[in-house]
Amino acid sequence: MGSDVGGELVLGGSDPAHYEGEMHYVPVSRVGYWQATAEAIKIGGVAKPFCNPCETIVDTGTSLIAGPKEDVKDIMNDFGAFPLIAGEYVIPCNKVADMPTITFTLNGQDFDLTGAELVIESVDQMGTKVCIVGILGLDLGGIEAWILGDPFIARYYTEFDVGQKRMGFAKSK
Repeated sequence: MGSDVGGELVLGGSDPAHYEGEMHYVPVSRVGYWQATAEAIKIGGVAKPFCNPCETIVDTGTSLIAGPKEDVKDIMNDFGAFPLIAGEYVIPCNKVADMPTITFTLNGQDFDLTGAELVIESVDQMGTKVCIVGILGLDLGGIEAWILGDPFIARYYTEFDVGQKRMGFAKSK
């Protein structure tokens, strides 16, 4: 993700200079959150049994993707990642390129994230490079939903359409 561009907020529309292709719209499944039903979550193209379908919440205020602890643990096994602390996982930095793609299927469209798009590189107190997987296992306090935070929003330009109760996604430039 190491872009210096940052983001912008456009009110009353979207800016095609920042995305490519057509906007794919997904209906809001529950008013109150920017919530949408995902038909599937896939790892390396294979649908996981815990999402058929499942709910997602697109959230600009969440720095990672978050999901139920047991489901995230299952995905981390697929990635070859190891638990760190408080629901976070790390992967050896030399294995990031080999990580399978994670896909969220929303309204019939697949939205992929590669290992490089998911992993956050950091340096620990000893000066060693650490690769943190941008998916967090959380107990969401009764909310049965995946939170699609910054890694998803960085990859996919997101349009929040209040009037038509929908979200639009297109690949960010």
